[in-house]
Amino acid sequence: GDDTRGAHMLWVVRLDSGKTMSDLYRAAQSGERETPWARQLGGPSFSMPPRTSNATLDLEPGNYVLVCYVGSAREDRARYHFLNGMSRSITVVRTGKKHAPVPRPTVTAHITGDGVVHFSGRIGRGRNLIRVENATQKDYEFKFQQVPAGMTGKEFLAQTAADPGKPWGGLGSSPPGSSILTTIDFEPAEYILGTRPAIRHETSQVIVVAPSR
Repeated sequence: GDDTRGAHMLWVVRLDSGKTMSDLYRAAQSGERETPWARQLGGPSFSMPPRTSNATLDLEPGNYVLVCYVGSAREDRARYHFLNGMSRSITVVRTGKKHAPVPRPTVTAHITGDGVVHFSGRIGRGRNLIRVENATQKDYEFKFQQVPAGMTGKEFLAQTAADPGKPWGGLGSSPPGSSILTTIDFEPAEYILGTRPAIRHETSQVIVVAPSR
């Protein structure tokens, strides 16, 4: 009966000094949409069991909360995953060791002010490490969905039926001015890349992954 279909996302939230996960939970209970002392750093996009989704971020020492905000925009708050306990607090400490080197991306994706994404190269089948750079003043999603078999990407975007396709990873949030890495394994197929909550928004793009690199 849960129409979120078992999908989850994960946001990394940095808390100001003195604030805790309980404070963030109470703010969510009261219906706060903007919490000035909690900074959203982005995180992995939708994944459906048994698939996974990931993000690589460079975290400074401090207190953080990992949160699933799925259901937060619904009037039925019974489906709000954070309020159902889907969160975890973590503390990042300084160790004195050198920073791990940032992995070299396969391709870089630049999000422009209108939400359109420009890639530095083609996406090939197999493992791709994508650096998502958002130099705009807006928070954008960066999520892939695999087009159902027997349908083209253009046909998928033009249909009126509520076929959501298959979530294929990406980022649930790419905050303004951020640079985040996500690793995705692609099968040969057509995919829809969306940067807005509605996958059929006019900025959605068709990405074709050919059988060979």
